[in-house]
Parts: sequence; C-alpha cells; structure tokens
Amino acid sequence: MKTENKLNKIRNISVFSDNDKQRTVLVDKMLSYMGYEDYYKDSEASMDWMECERDIDAVIENPVTSEHWLGREVNLIRFNSLFELHTMRIIDGGVTLLSATSKIELMMVELHKMRIKHHIPSLIFMGQIEKNGADFFARIREIEGKFNTVPLVIQLPIGEDYKFEGLIDLITMSELIWNEVNDIYTAYNRDRPTEHEIREELMPKAIAYREKMIEQLAEVDGNEKLMEKFLEDREISQEEIVEAIRVATLSMGVVPVLLGCVSKNRGIKKLLDAVVAYLPSPSLSVEAENIENHQQIRLYADENEPFVGVVFATQIDPFVGEFSVVRIYRGSLTSDSSIYNTTQNRVEQMGRMFKLYAIKREEVHRVVAGDMVNLTGLKAKIGDTLCEPNHQVQLEKVEDIEPLFLVRVYVNSTVNRDISYIIEKIARENPLCRISCDEYISIYGESKFQLEQIVSRLREHYHLDIESDKPQIIYYRTIKTLLEKEYIYREKKKYAHIALKLEPQERGEGYKLVDGTKGSVVPKEFIYPIYLGIKEALEEGIGDGYPIVDIKATLYGGSYRDASLTAELFKKAGYHATKEALREANFLLFEPNLSTVS
Repeated sequence: MKTENKLNKIRNISVFSDNDKQRTVLVDKMLSYMGYEDYYKDSEASMDWMECERDIDAVIENPVTSEHWLGREVNLIRFNSLFELHTMRIIDGGVTLLSATSKIELMMVELHKMRIKHHIPSLIFMGQIEKNGADFFARIREIEGKFNTVPLVIQLPIGEDYKFEGLIDLITMSELIWNEVNDIYTAYNRDRPTEHEIREELMPKAIAYREKMIEQLAEVDGNEKLMEKFLEDREISQEEIVEAIRVATLSMGVVPVLLGCVSKNRGIKKLLDAVVAYLPSPSLSVEAENIENHQQIRLYADENEPFVGVVFATQIDPFVGEFSVVRIYRGSLTSDSSIYNTTQNRVEQMGRMFKLYAIKREEVHRVVAGDMVNLTGLKAKIGDTLCEPNHQVQLEKVEDIEPLFLVRVYVNSTVNRDISYIIEKIARENPLCRISCDEYISIYGESKFQLEQIVSRLREHYHLDIESDKPQIIYYRTIKTLLEKEYIYREKKKYAHIALKLEPQERGEGYKLVDGTKGSVVPKEFIYPIYLGIKEALEEGIGDGYPIVDIKATLYGGSYRDASLTAELFKKAGYHATKEALREANFLLFEPNLSTVS
C-alpha cells in the first residue's frame, strides 16, 4: 500500500515538440513556476550549465529534473531527439506542444504515432495564441485529421493574435483574463490572471463547446455514469467532469487541449494543474525476460520486490563528473546496494545517489519503484538493464532507428590530441547518433538541433579546433545489381581470403550476412567479425558520408593461413572486400524513410 500511495504522487512526463527551442522554453517555464520565486531573476536556465546551452536556452543532454506541484512530484524528462525509443519507454505521460500559428508538420505526426505505439497519454498545449496569424480552431481541425484522434477542447481563447485577452475555462465556466503590466518580472514570471464571469456575448459559444466536451467524454468507456446524467439532462459537477477527463485521457480516448502564451507564462499554471489531474502515475507493470529461464515475466511496481531499473541517460556534470540517470521499475535501491548489469553481463560499482531539482542537487539514500535517480560510478550505457545479482532480468533493449541528418566535422591537422576518447564519450551520451571517422568525422542524428549542439560541445567543452558543415538531410544509397568480390587481406605471414557477393534488398530490409561456406574454409568464430567489417564499410559509404543500406551479403568462399589468426584480420578482410566491390557499383539514391520510426 505504501508503494501504491507514493506511485499516485509521481508524474514522469516529457514535452513533445518538433521545435527544440520552444520545447526547452516551455519546460523551463514549467520548472520556474513549480520551483521557486526567483527562478528567472537568474539569467541562466536551471539545467543549462554548458555555455552552448545558455546561449540558446536549450539542452543537449537527457536529464530528469524533479519539482513538486499540488503535492505531486513531477519529473520532467528532456531528451535529445524526437525519436529516442529508450526515453519513450520510461515516461508515463506527455505534453504535446503545438503552435497556433503553424500547421502541424510531418515530424509531429510521426511523434504522435510513436506516442500511440508506446501508449503514452498526453495533453496538448496550444502556444503562441497571441502571435499574428494564430488560428486555434484551424489547429483543432488539423489535430482531428492528421493525428486521427479526438481533441477535447477544455479551454477557449478570448480573442486571438494581437486581440488575445485570456481564455474561457469550460470546466469552471469562467473567464481568466491577464492584464498587461509594465513590471517585467511580474509579466513574465507569474501566471496570475483574474477570474470573471463569462460575459454575455461569449456565453452561447461557451455553452455549445461545454456540451460538446461533455458529450465526447460520455462516449468513452468508463464514463457510463456521466453518459446517464448527460442523456437525462441532469446537472454535472466540476469534480465529475475532472474525473471523466482523467478516465478518457488515460484510456487515450481523447487528448485534452489547453492554450496559452509560453513566453509570458500565461496558461502555465492551468497546464501544471492538468498534468497532475489527468496524466498517469507510473505504470504498474512492465514486461521483461527472466535471464535464468528466458521466460517473459511482468514486473510490478512493488518496493518490496527485487530491484530492477533501466539507464535512460548519461551526463557529465562539472561538479560530480559522469553519472547515469535511472528509472526504477521495481523494488528499491539504497546507496549500499549491489547492482548487476544484465545487458553488459557485469557487476556495477555504484558511487553516489542524488536527484536534480531546478536549482539544487540533493543526495538521497533510498529510492523506490516509480522514482528517477542519478547514480555516479556506473559504466552502464543508455538502455542497459540494472537489477540485483540474484534476480537477473532483462528489459526490452533499445532499438536502432534510421538517422535523418548528417554533419561533417573537420579536425584541424595541428591538433595534437587523441580524440578517440572524446568521440567515444559523445557516442555514449547520444546512443541514437552514429559516428564514423575517416578523413573527417561524420555524425548522424535525428535532428539538426541535436547535431549542432554536439558540434558546439566539441568546441566549447572539449576545446577542439574544428570546422563543420551545416547539418543536412541524409541521402542513402543502395546498389542496383549483384556484385562479387574476392579479396585477400595480408599482415606479415598471416592472411585472410574471402569470396563475397553483395546484392540489393527491398527498401527497409536493412543489412544481413549469409554464411554460404561449406566445411571449414572460414572458421565459424570469424563469421561475425566479417559481418562487422562489411557493416562498417557500408555505413561509411563511398566517401561522402551517405550510408549504403538494404544489402544482403553472402560469404561463399575463403581460405586462410593458420598462423595465429585473429578476428581483427577477418574483420579487415570483410571491410576491404566491400570497399573494393563498391568501386564497381551503380547506385540508387534516396532520402530517409520516416515511417521506420513510427
């Protein structure tokens, strides 16, 4: 019962937007309202401690910031890109940020599909309602059409663009009006509208939309009592409406729509109220694999059961060093607990445990199911499952997805430093980025913003003398016809000889290697290194950074000289055989397929 009560007081949420900067501004405004009075008297955003983040009020890491609202702990999770599946798994609810001035773009449609796939109930916050060209009702129609969902309008704007005065709350049936003030701190940092009765000329519209709202709620399974009252034209209380909205939101039958002006902090308080009232507490169960018998089991959020958690971010802090951000799915974790990493198959040595708030770092000594916590000392990667050594389980591993953008980074030839450690760090902190090094460093990612921030970090944090292109959309290649190649890779008295076929596959089928050899022409333990060598060559492409995809490779022959053979020898043979074959290829060129992330 103790865990159940604590779970009900936690909200693990993210803000979804295809505009990284607007998303960060909304997150910081929410934190400012929850956190403390003098938040914006400081010119720096709460978690933006890197210079590149302060400059643009944005964050490139993946931290969770905890604050409290109406007696609930709200954990705001920020993530690097739109399609980070490991982040989708650890959040329970979301706020979708749309602009009243802009049409809904493809990225937001794809993000909505991912939210549905991972069953993440959400609210919609319609911002920029005060901007020129704002059209609240046009966006509502777009939500219905492009998201294929039911937008539940619970607030109406009073005026739009420069005529925006405030809003009508359809639950309380009152007006909230913001008066213009000259004091910058009051105007931009406190959400204090005055409440009025709805004026006579606005009442018919308010009544019509309130009836529509109740009708939409009554049609959702679980709201049968509301349906009875609605059909019998009986009075429905505010409490009954709030409960019906929560039921409909959690079942994903509707998406409540709120509105406001983020830059002036208008509507933020109502948004936070809605987060607490309508979004779910941590999921009560999650599927995992029992390592001992490989059976699928369900993990329930019970603090008295053995500990299970997952790493969903890593970060380097100037004060505490590198740390891992972990969500606790089951059991409890104390500062002296033993941790086993089932993904990496090793024991982890934990240092300190702490939580991050808007303006403070607080050390903790015990966390339980539903909590988010930061741990130092781990060597874990993002997506790794952590558990007790005697109760080993594995949560679903992070899936690979197709990057959308590429940036090329050129390191000044006079830089006398080994940058391989830096590249490894960047790769660990951005697991869905792919990095390859040749004449230049090619970094592939899910958004231009993400890549720009990585380049900025290479300059500002690691002090590298570099030049870079602007991030550009990735083009992919595949071969048109079958290629065959025999190749011998030699090192001193050793050699590895392989015979290889490369042929195109259907779009989206990826890369695979088929072992067509017979007998022991190539030792079986070296098949996988050959696979890795071919894969590396395909990812590098033919020198312009564009990967080659959807290839079936068949190993049909080979030989070797048995003189201390190594896996690296066969990996290099696979790599160079593929590079040689690609020189003779004709290619098809195409853009990334967004449907692969839905």
